[in-house]
Amino acid sequence: LSYLASIIATRDARSLFDLMSTADHELKNKGYSSKIYHLYNEILLNSNEEFDGILKNLIARFFRFLSLRYDLNAEKALENRFGGCVYYLDSSYIIRLLGFDGPIRQKRAVDLLKILQGINGVQFVIHASSLQETQAKINERINQSKKILRLSTETSERLFCSVEDKYNSVLKIYLDLKNEGRVAGVADFALYYKDIKKIVMRLIPDVTVDNKYIDNRDNARQDLLKALTTTDKSSKRIKHIVNLIAYIDKLRGGNNYNVSDIKIWLLT
Repeated sequence: LSYLASIIATRDARSLFDLMSTADHELKNKGYSSKIYHLYNEILLNSNEEFDGILKNLIARFFRFLSLRYDLNAEKALENRFGGCVYYLDSSYIIRLLGFDGPIRQKRAVDLLKILQGINGVQFVIHASSLQETQAKINERINQSKKILRLSTETSERLFCSVEDKYNSVLKIYLDLKNEGRVAGVADFALYYKDIKKIVMRLIPDVTVDNKYIDNRDNARQDLLKALTTTDKSSKRIKHIVNLIAYIDKLRGGNNYNVSDIKIWLLT
């Protein structure tokens, strides 16, 4: 943080690697390369005014977050801001929560859930279509990973760091469950994730399922459709998220642009 603060005003030319290696030896033990630090250093030193503005904003928000975290009245502030809100859980969030997008993203999803669960009056909802999409996506990833999963445990562990991320995540979940004695093999593993609804309800006991029909004939969502087509999302994923956002917008009453008054949110 001190380094980031200094480069905003002075463009300090010290090597970020030198600074970080003396400040935190653990990072070196975790396999971070000096090239990474030098790369970040070059990006920062050659940044433009727009980048500097973003960096200042990030640091300001980080300190604002810390002030909230260590504020004696933080609990009350969180309840005033987020209490009484309804949170729809999108399929992408559930997939991260279950670990199918890697341990780092899973930790973020779990931490967010814990924060929200600690606030009075918060309600969790998942739409039936999101459950179906989650189930289909997890089934697809497990099926695509079966060849790797069928290898011996020793070989699987050796391959763990060399396979693609999406397969790596499935492999990690499989090995963890196998080591815990909760699954015996690949078929057992696929059966374990056959009913995502039950798993979600174990993690979030008070979650409710919204089975109402989502109308996809609203012309107002065309701008969002066009914007999402520029991303790497699949056409099915784009259609689902657009329909879900439009559905939640109707639940809000529409045209509600005061953030403090919005009571229905989508976690995606």
